Amino acid sequence: MNRLTMRVRVAEPMFFSKNGAPLGAWDVGSVEARFDQGAPVHGVSREGQTTGFTVRSVKAPIGEQQCSEVGGNVIGTRVNPAWASSIVAWIGKPAPGLAIVTSRQAGGAAVHDKLVTEIVDLDRDGVPDFSTWAGIDKSEISDDIDIPWKAVFVNLEGKWVLGAYRSVADCT
Repeated sequence: MNRLTMRVRVAEPMFFSKNGAPLGAWDVGSVEARFDQGAPVHGVSREGQTTGFTVRSVKAPIGEQQCSEVGGNVIGTRVNPAWASSIVAWIGKPAPGLAIVTSRQAGGAAVHDKLVTEIVDLDRDGVPDFSTWAGIDKSEISDDIDIPWKAVFVNLEGKWVLGAYRSVADCT
């Protein structure tokens, strides 16, 4: 999207988990991409403030590695302190200024019964650009573990599409 040059290398060879499952593909367990210039990621905080992050490098595992203690790593710098409270981020054009963010909470009194939605209007034209939905599920493994999740929907020319979904793995 930003047409930036990057160098990609094998960061770690494939290895095996504690239960003997291969983690990786062929001889690659993870890769690292380093950008020659910082790659900009734009964002909006819950208060509507524009923010961002300049990515210098990304290290990511190859293949499914849930519950393996192997994770990715992003190295870069915040554009401003608001990045810590960003609710949505994207690659592309930055927001033109202060966005309108409308938050709602639905559901019961228990943490697992709540749904938090946020509508984001980047250019303040009355047409939402993003909608985030977030909640906390109960673990199927243990009553002491909560499983947070978040879905981000994007308004593309009047049609809502799922842009991202994230959930923590339910591990033992």
